[in-house]
Amino acid sequence: MDENIQQNVKLSQQGVELFDSTFGCNMLIMEFKDRLREAMKKAGIEQKALKGKMGVSITTIQYWLTGRNKPSRDKIKRLAEEIKCSPEWLEFGASVELSGLSQKDSNVVSLVIPTEIKTVPLISWVQAGNWCAIPDNYPPGHAEEMIPCPSKCGPHSFALRVKGDSMDPDYPDGSIVIVDPDKEPRHNSDVVVRLNGEMEATFKRLKIDGPRWFLHPVNDRYPVLPLEGKDFTICGVVVWVGREVG
Repeated sequence: MDENIQQNVKLSQQGVELFDSTFGCNMLIMEFKDRLREAMKKAGIEQKALKGKMGVSITTIQYWLTGRNKPSRDKIKRLAEEIKCSPEWLEFGASVELSGLSQKDSNVVSLVIPTEIKTVPLISWVQAGNWCAIPDNYPPGHAEEMIPCPSKCGPHSFALRVKGDSMDPDYPDGSIVIVDPDKEPRHNSDVVVRLNGEMEATFKRLKIDGPRWFLHPVNDRYPVLPLEGKDFTICGVVVWVGREVG
């Protein structure tokens, strides 16, 4: 391995931490925006060049780099191709790839995963509604895929793919959220709710005003839904979307 790149891998209560002396940072706990910035730097790609390759505006690139917004999974895959890193590392920080290493060296570092990272099932919005009622009765193999959860989450946690733009820009269409049914909902919690009688669960920001509860979309183009007089179940609180929530 190049002497300028020294890997120090250590086990701790927080999990496995991988430090790269070239970057001088803990690569496994960086947020998406930090991983994107580091990968662009290593690939030698400027914002304007990436804008052209991705077919997006310079403002969009800047939103990604400042953490104001996060691209969809499809865009993350395209980003990873352009900046020469793995999409899993770019999105979740759950694996590490360092270009310029020998194959032998890259095999050593690419499998480093935090010990506390668990996986949760990515399910449909209809399944999420059912999950509210019977969280322990989830049929194995019915998940679309298993998603790494770097944030602390309870044993009944699950993942959903955001549909539509009602929670944009905080939760763009196509992004993955992880929901913890064991976390207590509070004022301004982002929650997944099933309105009894509906097939699918819905995703909104909970607002509590005394005895009155409301579901607010982040995107003000959509109406606020008062919960007063409605029969509903809160399926869980969003704890992660490419970064820890709260």
